[in-house]
Amino acid sequence: MISMSKVQDIRRMRREGESIAGIARKAGVSEPTVRKYLKPQDLSPKIPVRAKRPSLMDEYAPIVDAWLEADKGVWHKQRHTATRVWQRLVEEEKAEVSYSTVRRYVRAWKDANLRRDDEFLDQVGIPADMQVDFGQADAYVVGVRTRMHFLACDFPFSNVGLSQMFPGETAECVCEGLMAVFRYIGGVPRRVILDNATECGRKICGVIRTSELFGLFAAHFGFEYVFCNPGSGNEKGGVENKVGAIRRRLFVPLPRFDDLRAYNGRLLDRCMALADKEHYVKGEPESQLFVEDRFALLPLPEAPFKAVTWQRMKADKYGNVVLDGRHRYSSSRPSSAAASSSWASAPSTSRSTRPTAPSSPRTGGPTATGRPSRWSRPASCRCCAASRRAGPTAACARRCPTGCADGWTGSRQSLARRRCA
Repeated sequence: MISMSKVQDIRRMRREGESIAGIARKAGVSEPTVRKYLKPQDLSPKIPVRAKRPSLMDEYAPIVDAWLEADKGVWHKQRHTATRVWQRLVEEEKAEVSYSTVRRYVRAWKDANLRRDDEFLDQVGIPADMQVDFGQADAYVVGVRTRMHFLACDFPFSNVGLSQMFPGETAECVCEGLMAVFRYIGGVPRRVILDNATECGRKICGVIRTSELFGLFAAHFGFEYVFCNPGSGNEKGGVENKVGAIRRRLFVPLPRFDDLRAYNGRLLDRCMALADKEHYVKGEPESQLFVEDRFALLPLPEAPFKAVTWQRMKADKYGNVVLDGRHRYSSSRPSSAAASSSWASAPSTSRSTRPTAPSSPRTGGPTATGRPSRWSRPASCRCCAASRRAGPTAACARRCPTGCADGWTGSRQSLARRRCA
């Protein structure tokens, strides 16, 4: 092969009328070479093609390809690795090939056949669409460090995220959190995309099964709901990133509060304060884009919705019922009771968020004869210095619920008394 400058000289001399023999003598090349470069041809750069060299894997390539192709229908934890392919070739095919050769072949095969599943497209946000997911964060609740759960709501069109914190991830928590967000933004999103792991419902084999409470909630507010496929966080990638962003920006350092409802009210304002920045793609302020989200919202219904679940339960001989397997409450009747489960009864160390059931004759107050019961406990009591109610044991002692200074005192059941200012 000759240089491009010599090719250019050959063509120039031919245009000037020089014979092929004369060009060959002057250029120092053979006449066939002159004729070759005088023919019309494309001299633009060619795509480099690596010449295929013979390999020891050529003999076993069909076998290995069949193994790897069959792995597409197998659980990803039980597929062939390069090590296992090399072991099978040595044991079953008696192949004399090194592990590094097999590893390079398996890597090249997977790059050409499997890496296409890892390619994604950018999601396009539609106004009034909302993605919902849960995250976890530690907080000091009444001075006790507790692992809390926060509901993250992301609007993909404007990238605005709102959050509410709860003791658990029950359907009651989801409905209560969504209602707080709906009231704050003044409307209802047209479509809500939820994670498949929430207690609102499940998507199993393409069939969506919602819980009774969430079904009533969705029908009450009139929004469309969509559940992601199991293990497909990419279907709601906006809120997946928003969970981490909210945790880093709003829950570091660890928040401290005594009243969860009051903290959730302040939390919404803090979330909106994070929207005073430009959108990472559109270049407009997120708060301005959120105006379009709010313009496309559905109106709020006139009737309120109570996110509670009522259960008919049987009380024990002490008149107590147990909710969620761990919360014990006093009922109004020893034999049976209608108990309600709300977001406030989710697992938590904070007693200020738990509902209080009516007192029972077995758990507080005077007995049927009007005399004080020796084994009664102050499930509910009035602040009265003339009261002769029996007091609790030292383990059950609590301060007066009406806020008096002294409350219950006494070290033994029979000697307990109450001092009220």
